[in-house]
Amino acid sequence: MVKSKISVGQMFVCFPKPISDDAETPMPRVWVKVSNSTVDGEEISLFVDNQALVRVSIDRNARIGINEKWHITDRYYDYNVGRGEFVPISDLNELDGICEERGCPYYEVEL
Repeated sequence: MVKSKISVGQMFVCFPKPISDDAETPMPRVWVKVSNSTVDGEEISLFVDNQALVRVSIDRNARIGINEKWHITDRYYDYNVGRGEFVPISDLNELDGICEERGCPYYEVEL
C-alpha cells in the first residue's frame, strides 16, 4: 500500500480563480487534512474546509456538506503546490501576508 506523506492537521490555502474577467476575485479557502482513506491500495487525504470545521465546532447539529470535503492524492497536492495553486501553511496567522502578496481578499472565518 502507498502511504500518504501529508500529515493529519496539514493546512493549505487555495486561491480560486474568478469565473470571468469582470467577476470579483473569490475568497481564498483554507483546507485542513482530517484523515486518510484507502482507494485501490493508495492512501488519499480527506481535507475539510476550515469554515466548516469552525461551524461544526460551534454547533453540534451542523453537518459538513459535500462541497466542503475534498479527497486529494499526494500527486495532486504536490502538483498544485508546485504551481502555486495551493500554499501550505502551519498557522492561520500566515494568511494575511499570503493574501497581501497575492492581492486577493483577506481570509475571514464567517460565524
